[in-house]
Amino acid sequence: MKLIYPIGILILLSLAIGAIGLAPQQAAAQSASVTINGLAPVQQNPVCGQSFDVQVNVTNRGNAASAPGVVTLQTIHRGTGNVLFTGQANYPSIPPGGNYVVPMRVKVNRYYSRGHQLVASTNGQTFRTDFDMRQGNCSRSSTSGGGNNNSDAYTIVNRNSGKCLDVRGNNTNNGAVIQQFSCNGGQNQQWFLRSAGNGFYNIVSRSSNRCLDIPGASRDDRVPVQLHSCHNGDNQAFQLRHVGTSFFNLVVRNSGKCLDVRGASTSNQAIVQQFSCNGGQNQQWQLR
Repeated sequence: MKLIYPIGILILLSLAIGAIGLAPQQAAAQSASVTINGLAPVQQNPVCGQSFDVQVNVTNRGNAASAPGVVTLQTIHRGTGNVLFTGQANYPSIPPGGNYVVPMRVKVNRYYSRGHQLVASTNGQTFRTDFDMRQGNCSRSSTSGGGNNNSDAYTIVNRNSGKCLDVRGNNTNNGAVIQQFSCNGGQNQQWFLRSAGNGFYNIVSRSSNRCLDIPGASRDDRVPVQLHSCHNGDNQAFQLRHVGTSFFNLVVRNSGKCLDVRGASTSNQAIVQQFSCNGGQNQQWQLR
């Protein structure tokens, strides 16, 4: 993997050194200039249950060196919309007009049918490509009930508290309270991601097959999140917006607000709500 430096980069670097006092602000401003312009598996027709390599090409379309960043890669089964793999990899600072190839390794352990899609994202921008996967030694999974299987499920862990996104009391009814609670492996702490289109996902409880939902499609701060029958509304669609290392904001399509632990509490049973995105660690989540 190598950086491609355009002509004149030495002059630009000299200017950057001369403006060293502004470097932190410039780096933050330039991170959004990096976009994805290529994505493909290295091996043709990869095999279920076997690791395969994917290359993600990123480019800096800005006029100054970018900040380092992170690419998130997911594999989605096109038939069910289930997310079968999520991973991240870093790229360094990239000069203006330069490209960088980010290598990533993927392994999918569930087979429904051959049609899959790779989805790479950075800085809120998404790039997709379809590919086929051979069944190999994977047993064919049922697609009933959305095709969910234990290995497809994630726990969603809050960065501030280290506690898990949890359905209070393992309630399976509409209106069930969503809270944080010490991670315990329960089905009420296991979540499936189903594609809702355009880089958004429904977050579906394994225990009830119901969706995370903003009541009444409210756009207000401090509205508690609930469980509700899935209906494809924008108040049930979330974007995984990368915020560093392996953490994400979970941003509601309807309101543009973040999933938030009320008051940045680290206690069990603290309410999970929507709130204006503010960079707090109580709005940052990790998929495990």
